[in-house]
Amino acid sequence: MAEDVNQITIDVRTFLKKQDEQPSVKDAMMGKDESTHEELKALDARLNEALTGYQIQLLHHLVDQVARASSQAMDEPARNENPPTGSQVDNARNRRPRKPRQFYGRTALVETVVTTLLANEAAHVPILGPPGIGKTAVLGAIWDDSRLKQKFGDNRFFVCCDIVNSPDSIMNDLANALGLSPSHNLWQSVLDGLESLKCDKLLVVDSLESIWDTPAQLAVEEMLERFCDIPQLCLLVGMRGCIAPTSVDWTRVSLDVLSPLTISDSVELYVKLCGNVQDDLVDLLRLLDGIPLAIHLMAVQGQTRTPTELLDLYKRRRAAFLRRGVGRTVSLKDCIDISLGLRTMMENGHACQLLSTLSLLPTGIPLQRLPEILPSLQEREDGADILHRVSLAIKSPTKILRVLSPIGVYILDERPPGNEFLRDIQKYFIDSCALDLTLGDPAFVEAAERICEELENAIEVLLYTWRLYPAVPAGTSALVHSSLSVATLSDRFGSGDCTELLQTSITAINEEDPVAIAKLRLALGKCFRAKGRSADATRMVGHARNTFDRFKMQEELTECNTVLDNIEFHRMLRQQAP
Repeated sequence: MAEDVNQITIDVRTFLKKQDEQPSVKDAMMGKDESTHEELKALDARLNEALTGYQIQLLHHLVDQVARASSQAMDEPARNENPPTGSQVDNARNRRPRKPRQFYGRTALVETVVTTLLANEAAHVPILGPPGIGKTAVLGAIWDDSRLKQKFGDNRFFVCCDIVNSPDSIMNDLANALGLSPSHNLWQSVLDGLESLKCDKLLVVDSLESIWDTPAQLAVEEMLERFCDIPQLCLLVGMRGCIAPTSVDWTRVSLDVLSPLTISDSVELYVKLCGNVQDDLVDLLRLLDGIPLAIHLMAVQGQTRTPTELLDLYKRRRAAFLRRGVGRTVSLKDCIDISLGLRTMMENGHACQLLSTLSLLPTGIPLQRLPEILPSLQEREDGADILHRVSLAIKSPTKILRVLSPIGVYILDERPPGNEFLRDIQKYFIDSCALDLTLGDPAFVEAAERICEELENAIEVLLYTWRLYPAVPAGTSALVHSSLSVATLSDRFGSGDCTELLQTSITAINEEDPVAIAKLRLALGKCFRAKGRSADATRMVGHARNTFDRFKMQEELTECNTVLDNIEFHRMLRQQAP
């Protein structure tokens, strides 16, 4: 990328020199010479494009350097060291990934990989996964295993591709580690140097996607292939995504991506980091979807706040938690930005648009139903595959594509949906939920089952649509009807939480339709009742009853009285309880 900038700079200088030799330089630069003006515009466009790409790449490398520095700074006690001299100079031989002190949920995987490296002379193992999932931590745990230290001794090499930005840079780093003299044939010199070590060797390459998912991909594939031809060389690679380079004959340990931590491992990690165990901790951690980096950032905040306070703050200012790092700890935002900056995503804008839309669906979307729910995607059906390949979305064994919650939170804040995919998904949920549901009706069970399968998704899409009000694709009446249907099912089956949806809809309409607001208030009162908020429920249903009474709506008025009687009955029961 830097070479592109240099070449364009040379071209600009050549252009200016040519103009300087012309008699009417002023006219040319003022655009009176049409051909010169067009050439000038083309140079300007090339320079802007190259500088933008260079800035993205530079940000990419700087962010990951911070992440690596953070890992080392957090996991090692501070110590004074002599200035590096001789063999102490930083290179692939004495650089190392560090296992974090708080490491949970990956023990079985680490043991499997270590066993494989011990049992094979030339094992090739990839560690794949989405941003923030803990790939570098796994590499550090494997690296620090005492059995591998004994097998490989000093012949362990670690290269981080956020520091070296090309295959040639990797080779140069390894040449320094091997103590090789400068050579006109760098690659062959390094390969010969590694092969000359007649012993077991381990090469660990982290953040490989930084140079693989770029225009240099073919060169990276060739480099990996040539590494794998070296006898007694084990290769361990960490990279974002779920696709490993095809030039390597990977040892079948596991090509699955790293899974999110289980809720029990998430609790254990959080407690170890901040020691604060109180109510709402499990609910808080469920929102973080088992991403270790997100849990770490939240745990630091938890040193001064209770889980209940953090839960409330996160629901109100979710993206703010993801933007800030802690000390030297990289933020999850930076990790996500790196994945968004990969060539695969940069060249496929529709995949970015699909990512924004999928971020609205907390339970994901069955792949087989994509054409039904997102008909505009049919001509660009590779979008889902692209998101899966770079692990910005994960695919379950049941073929459900889902964006992990913290990633979705950031995407919705920074890159909100606003294209035909959003219109597709709004229309689908407004239409499918706008049903006349009468309890006891034979059609009720069938309709209820279908909607309940997607209840959380429906709530989120309708909530997002109300936030955009009055820009509603199907009109206010249909949106109100859908929201009431969803609230009815939520109350009936005790699943989902429609409180925010109903509150937002009432605020959006703002008295322009008193009857619609009354119906929404009645539904909100039922939500409050289910949560045990009797005073709020009584107040909300009371407002609704007054409106129904004013408009002589007897059926709705009767329902309000029934709900109020039910609230009062349960209040009396609580008073009589010992």
